[in-house]
Amino acid sequence: MTGTSRLARLPGTGTDVLVDGEGTETVRTASGRFLRLKSPPPGLLDALAGAPGRDEAASAYIDRLTEAMTARERDDAERRWPARRRGVVLLGDGPITDALAEALAELGAEITRHRGGATPP
Repeated sequence: MTGTSRLARLPGTGTDVLVDGEGTETVRTASGRFLRLKSPPPGLLDALAGAPGRDEAASAYIDRLTEAMTARERDDAERRWPARRRGVVLLGDGPITDALAEALAELGAEITRHRGGATPP
């Protein structure tokens, strides 16, 4: 019989760390990929959850994992939406256009706004 699965977020990366009921430790990236962790320290999820007594091995592992996941997500984002193609022009104004501009900016778009019927160059 398997135990309970546990989940913790890796801060600042959009990545989740999952330990399944059989003790297998996996990462789910923000882009939806699943990766198996290599040699995670005992108590990794407790350390991510901020449990007291976090040891140096867990801290060092979390730092390396954070760096690796940040780099992986940045590379994946560049493959999906290359920086040279992120320029977006929005025509008009109003709440829908404002919300769209905000959402696109969060995804890394370079927004140019032309409000109130202004004709783009």
